[in-house]
Amino acid sequence: MHYEKINWDLDVCKNFDLLKDSDKIIIYGAAKKGEEVFHKLKDIGIYIDCFCDIDVNKWGKYIESIEIISPFEITNIRNEKDIPIYIIACIERGEELIVMLESI
Repeated sequence: MHYEKINWDLDVCKNFDLLKDSDKIIIYGAAKKGEEVFHKLKDIGIYIDCFCDIDVNKWGKYIESIEIISPFEITNIRNEKDIPIYIIACIERGEELIVMLESI
């Protein structure tokens, strides 16, 4: 699976149509910033499929009934319609996420 570097900033992003048309949305980072982004998206009618976090202690737990998965499970997520799966990185260094995902 190939991942492209995309920077998201919900304060300046004006076009949420990409997310609304997506089959799968994952928030990477199940901490305060990830929850904040989750609530902002939920407020405008965009729902995520799961959270993802590197912290093994969070795997299998839930944030408001949304499961937290391990990064290794991302490769198991499939999408029948060949629509992009969006990963919104709510972490300080998004580049590290791309390197990690490409190594899985």
